[in-house]
Amino acid sequence: VNPEETIQLPSAINKSQTLEELICTIYPRLQEHTTMSTSYLTERTFLSASNNDISFINTQALEMMPGEEIVYFAAYQLSKKDSYDRTITNRYPTEFINFLNPPGLPPFKLMLKVGCPIMLL
Repeated sequence: VNPEETIQLPSAINKSQTLEELICTIYPRLQEHTTMSTSYLTERTFLSASNNDISFINTQALEMMPGEEIVYFAAYQLSKKDSYDRTITNRYPTEFINFLNPPGLPPFKLMLKVGCPIMLL
Protein backbone atom coordinates (compact mmCIF):
# COMPACT_ATOMS: atom_id res chain seq x y z
CA VAL A 1 0.00 0.00 0.00
CA ASN A 2 1.38 3.36 -1.03
CA PRO A 3 1.12 5.79 1.94
CA GLU A 4 0.56 8.69 -0.46
CA GLU A 5 -2.59 6.98 -1.75
CA THR A 6 -3.98 6.13 1.69
CA ILE A 7 -6.47 8.45 3.33
CA GLN A 8 -6.38 8.48 7.10
CA LEU A 9 -9.85 8.90 8.60
CA PRO A 10 -10.24 10.62 11.96
CA SER A 11 -10.71 8.20 14.84
CA ALA A 12 -13.91 10.04 15.79
CA ILE A 13 -15.69 8.60 12.76
CA ASN A 14 -18.22 6.03 13.86
CA LYS A 15 -18.01 2.52 12.53
CA SER A 16 -21.28 0.70 12.09
CA GLN A 17 -21.68 -3.05 11.97
CA THR A 18 -25.01 -3.08 10.12
CA LEU A 19 -26.80 -0.88 7.62
CA GLU A 20 -29.59 -0.26 10.15
CA GLU A 21 -27.02 0.95 12.68
CA LEU A 22 -25.47 3.25 10.06
CA ILE A 23 -28.87 4.71 9.13
CA CYS A 24 -29.67 5.31 12.81
CA THR A 25 -26.29 7.02 13.25
CA ILE A 26 -26.86 9.38 10.31
CA TYR A 27 -30.58 9.95 11.03
CA PRO A 28 -31.04 9.35 14.79
CA ARG A 29 -34.68 10.54 14.88
CA LEU A 30 -35.77 8.56 11.82
CA GLN A 31 -37.92 6.11 13.77
CA GLU A 32 -39.81 8.89 15.56
CA HIS A 33 -43.03 10.20 14.09
CA THR A 34 -41.85 13.79 13.76
CA THR A 35 -41.44 16.21 10.90
CA MET A 36 -37.79 16.67 10.04
CA SER A 37 -36.61 20.21 9.41
CA THR A 38 -34.76 21.20 6.29
CA SER A 39 -31.60 21.90 8.28
CA TYR A 40 -31.79 18.45 9.93
CA LEU A 41 -31.86 16.84 6.50
CA THR A 42 -29.23 19.03 4.83
CA GLU A 43 -26.72 18.35 7.60
CA ARG A 44 -26.83 14.60 6.90
CA THR A 45 -26.33 12.54 3.78
CA PHE A 46 -25.18 9.26 2.32
CA LEU A 47 -22.74 9.34 -0.57
CA SER A 48 -22.12 6.45 -2.90
CA ALA A 49 -20.70 5.90 -6.36
CA SER A 50 -23.71 3.75 -7.21
CA ASN A 51 -27.36 4.79 -7.53
CA ASN A 52 -28.31 1.18 -6.75
CA ASP A 53 -26.57 1.40 -3.35
CA ILE A 54 -28.39 4.63 -2.49
CA SER A 55 -31.69 3.16 -3.65
CA PHE A 56 -31.15 0.18 -1.32
CA ILE A 57 -30.26 2.47 1.61
CA ASN A 58 -33.33 4.62 0.93
CA THR A 59 -35.55 1.53 0.90
CA GLN A 60 -34.13 0.35 4.23
CA ALA A 61 -34.50 3.82 5.78
CA LEU A 62 -38.11 4.05 4.57
CA GLU A 63 -38.90 0.68 6.19
CA MET A 64 -37.54 2.02 9.49
CA MET A 65 -39.83 5.06 9.44
CA PRO A 66 -43.17 4.76 11.23
CA GLY A 67 -46.37 4.68 9.21
CA GLU A 68 -47.88 2.85 6.30
CA GLU A 69 -46.20 2.80 2.91
CA ILE A 70 -48.07 4.38 0.03
CA VAL A 71 -47.16 3.00 -3.39
CA TYR A 72 -47.32 5.10 -6.55
CA PHE A 73 -46.87 3.64 -10.02
CA ALA A 74 -45.70 5.40 -13.16
CA ALA A 75 -47.51 4.91 -16.46
CA TYR A 76 -47.98 1.18 -16.85
CA GLN A 77 -47.10 1.01 -20.53
CA LEU A 78 -45.78 3.04 -23.39
CA SER A 79 -48.35 4.89 -25.41
CA LYS A 80 -49.51 2.80 -28.35
CA LYS A 81 -51.48 5.67 -29.89
CA ASP A 82 -48.39 7.05 -31.57
CA SER A 83 -48.78 5.91 -35.16
CA TYR A 84 -45.48 7.49 -36.20
CA ASP A 85 -42.98 5.12 -34.58
CA ARG A 86 -43.96 1.93 -32.74
CA THR A 87 -40.53 0.33 -32.76
CA ILE A 88 -40.07 0.67 -29.00
CA THR A 89 -43.55 -0.52 -28.05
CA ASN A 90 -43.29 -3.47 -30.42
CA ARG A 91 -39.76 -4.44 -29.46
CA TYR A 92 -39.88 -4.48 -25.65
CA PRO A 93 -42.54 -6.01 -23.40
CA THR A 94 -44.17 -3.69 -20.87
CA GLU A 95 -42.76 -5.67 -17.94
CA PHE A 96 -39.22 -5.04 -19.16
CA ILE A 97 -39.80 -1.30 -19.60
CA ASN A 98 -41.25 -1.11 -16.06
CA PHE A 99 -38.24 -3.00 -14.67
CA LEU A 100 -35.78 -0.35 -15.93
CA ASN A 101 -34.62 2.32 -13.51
CA PRO A 102 -32.62 4.82 -15.58
CA PRO A 103 -30.86 7.67 -13.77
CA GLY A 104 -32.69 10.96 -13.85
CA LEU A 105 -36.14 9.39 -14.05
CA PRO A 106 -38.40 8.37 -11.18
CA PRO A 107 -38.78 4.65 -10.57
CA PHE A 108 -41.79 2.77 -11.94
CA LYS A 109 -42.79 1.88 -8.36
CA LEU A 110 -42.33 4.74 -5.88
CA MET A 111 -42.87 3.96 -2.19
CA LEU A 112 -43.42 6.84 0.26
CA LYS A 113 -44.70 7.41 3.78
CA VAL A 114 -46.34 10.46 5.32
CA GLY A 115 -43.50 12.64 6.63
CA CYS A 116 -40.93 10.93 4.41
CA PRO A 117 -38.49 13.49 2.99
CA ILE A 118 -38.28 13.61 -0.79
CA MET A 119 -36.11 15.63 -3.13
CA LEU A 120 -37.60 17.10 -6.27
CA LEU A 121 -35.13 18.07 -8.96
